[in-house]
Amino acid sequence: MAEQESLPFDEPEAFRQQEGRWWFDHYRSILAAGGKRYAARSDCPNCNTREAALIPRGGQNTVRCANCGSLLYNAPKTETGEARRTVATVRQGLKPSQQARIFDRDHARCVLCGRGDVPLTVGHLPSVADGFALGASERELADDCNLAAMCEACNSGLGSSSVMPATYFRIMLMLVRAARAECADASVADERTHLRIELN
Repeated sequence: MAEQESLPFDEPEAFRQQEGRWWFDHYRSILAAGGKRYAARSDCPNCNTREAALIPRGGQNTVRCANCGSLLYNAPKTETGEARRTVATVRQGLKPSQQARIFDRDHARCVLCGRGDVPLTVGHLPSVADGFALGASERELADDCNLAAMCEACNSGLGSSSVMPATYFRIMLMLVRAARAECADASVADERTHLRIELN
């Protein structure tokens, strides 16, 4: 204890200056990595300043104090001026060929309400949140078997919920019947081709 009392008074100040330099360097590196200066909507509880950095992390815009680096809050896109997420923007990760394949398979109709006269999107039957909770990978969630054509109203109405089991069964039954009908049509066409070849 006696040693701590004999420390010079300027050492805690030197430590604070060193810590401040570290945060300024850290703040600069954040800005260099894609973050930007930002005015927080409320003061930092530690520093009483609104000077902050807006740092994208995992799809969220985090707001951190520029002085101490404390996480202040996650800024919504409406606050930062970015375009709001919609079903269309979320589905941009799907390849156009996969979307076309799903629309073709589902006969360009919403599998939930049956409408074909409105713009369609591709939606998840078991939701992404439920899929991750059950241990599914991103690849499994983006598989054609987990995706279906949906109108924007039905897709956004689901939100982060999965399609109900009875509805899911009805959709799967419809897809199996459609696949069988396509196979039967292909078999009939093959038999006609073979008959023509045999007759010639």
